[in-house]
Amino acid sequence: MRTDVVVENPYTGELLATIPGVNSSQIEEMVARAEDVFRRVGRNMTPYERYEILFSVADKIRTLREQLAKLITEESGKPIKDSFIEVDRARQTFLFSAEEARNIRGESIPCDVTEVRTDKTVMTRRVPLGVVAAITPFNFPLNLAAHKVGPAIAAGNAVILKPSSLAPLTALRLHELFAEAGCPEGLFQVAIGRGPVGEALALHKKVRLVSFTGSVSTGQRLAAAIGVKRLLLELGGNDPLLIMPDADLEEAAKTAVDHGMGSSGQRCTAVKRVLVHKDVEEPFTALVVSLAETLRVGDPGKPDTDLGPLITVEAAIEVERRIHQALEDGARLLIGGKRKGSFVDPTVLTEVNPESELVQQETFGPVLPIMSFTDIEEAIQICNSTDFGLQAGVFTNNIALVKRLFNEIDVGALIVNGGPGFRIEHLPFGGTKMSGIGREGVKYAIEEMTETKSLVF
Repeated sequence: MRTDVVVENPYTGELLATIPGVNSSQIEEMVARAEDVFRRVGRNMTPYERYEILFSVADKIRTLREQLAKLITEESGKPIKDSFIEVDRARQTFLFSAEEARNIRGESIPCDVTEVRTDKTVMTRRVPLGVVAAITPFNFPLNLAAHKVGPAIAAGNAVILKPSSLAPLTALRLHELFAEAGCPEGLFQVAIGRGPVGEALALHKKVRLVSFTGSVSTGQRLAAAIGVKRLLLELGGNDPLLIMPDADLEEAAKTAVDHGMGSSGQRCTAVKRVLVHKDVEEPFTALVVSLAETLRVGDPGKPDTDLGPLITVEAAIEVERRIHQALEDGARLLIGGKRKGSFVDPTVLTEVNPESELVQQETFGPVLPIMSFTDIEEAIQICNSTDFGLQAGVFTNNIALVKRLFNEIDVGALIVNGGPGFRIEHLPFGGTKMSGIGREGVKYAIEEMTETKSLVF
């Protein structure tokens, strides 16, 4: 039975589209088509042919920059200025993918290295896996798709993208761009539907790798059920930002607000916990509040809007609930804390209990919980106290401290004098613990999406 997907503008409530969702038999057909085109065409394409397709897609994104940004804003509620940034980043992702398609290499290994001499030589090659399933969330409907589709095509795989049912229109437009770029029919497909569609796709026995970005609960279900196949999971973060006494407080405050409240806090790499040394807590907090008060909340289609709505009213209600719970746990509200429909005001709290749900779980909203500390052992313990370990930031010029934090904080990346929202498309990206398995970043994703095959001669 097929269920239609209704797509609405989170800001206006306007109906944007009603899309027929796929059913289980259609998933079977899509996977069969993907495997067939992979075996006949995909794995036999030259690196240059893959390069041309991906470069053409990047060029089309450049040409359609305004159209794509508007579409992202309409279906996700992201402020238009942030949507333009996403479009530009997606273009870079496809450009990196195009270049990496021409740089997938193996090696030659001599065999006369032991007392059992042989004149044989081993040649290795990185070969594509086959059918890749890519499952993406609502918050970056273009660039997160690019980070999965680009490397998959660059490596020679076939890929089926299942976008969020809340924001699938950008994925469908991306599919059209690939067709216009000459991508063989069936090599890249889009499956529209709700959660069960993604799970059916991921669990299909012919799918060789699943690249999933989304919730911990869904990631856990996939990991438990997926069997013997490769799995890339990006399950979110609860990213801390540490402010030391020698920090540039103005830059640190700006980073905290930008990285914590940009995209209304709906990013896995958003600052979700601020740990500030007691010696600078008062001036730092005052700067944060001052900056948060200047943020413009409203119509995401306007170029001067800083914060748009959350993706749904239900999402906003959950953020509001966690704020109220933190206040009951002893936190003090400095600014915000109110919800109207799907909007949550920019919110800053201090004296937050490290055990509050607001900071123990990933909170997807424009909320900055500030906690103070007096010694670095305490700060490290708080950083590591949650199930997540994606990225962290620290403001300090103490290189010895940086080395210690790098060794002791359980994250995939530590950013010095910057926030955890730092990401460039060619760098490795991923976390530890419940933040996920494996690494994205074009080159690193291609490594995950290929395997080593050896020829002995």
